[in-house]
Amino acid sequence: MKSDLRSRMRSLLRKLSPAERAARSAALAKHLVASAAWRDARVVLVFLSLPSEVDTTALVEAAWGSGKRVLAPRVDVASTTLVPVAIRSWSDCLPGFKGILEPTASAAVQVEAIDLVLVPGLAFDLAGRRLGRGGGYYDRFLARPGLAALACGLGFESQVLEEVPSEAHDRRVDALATDRRFRRCSSR
Repeated sequence: MKSDLRSRMRSLLRKLSPAERAARSAALAKHLVASAAWRDARVVLVFLSLPSEVDTTALVEAAWGSGKRVLAPRVDVASTTLVPVAIRSWSDCLPGFKGILEPTASAAVQVEAIDLVLVPGLAFDLAGRRLGRGGGYYDRFLARPGLAALACGLGFESQVLEEVPSEAHDRRVDALATDRRFRRCSSR
């Protein structure tokens, strides 16, 4: 069931033109930046987008511009985990795991320091369930002991479904930011 939904959602995302993706990403950024979750966060972990995802470039730059400490995930392939690493400029990043931009530094930031985690996904529902790409990296990260940050899924409104299939190991997000609104999830 999850694999069929992943295929369907990937197809939906591929159909967006670059201009439409940019406009929707800008609208999402506007809603997220206006939220109390963003305003109150001092340390933000931001995923650095794939071409088919919400473009997080404006969010990274908004965080830098407002004095927030920005972290990006680096994939540790050996342990199949995400490592939060500080970035201060785009020059701190190079293509890494599967071509995704990653921090070049190796010094991990303690998860206890993170206030807000921006989480990618192929689909979300209003109870906070998310369908990722299938590697489990964000599920494992969100389950880490000591992480008390608000987890906010980022997706376009067309990625919000009535219900997303979920298993015991899947971690929910606390909020959703889309191109239409920012909202807390009902189960949180």
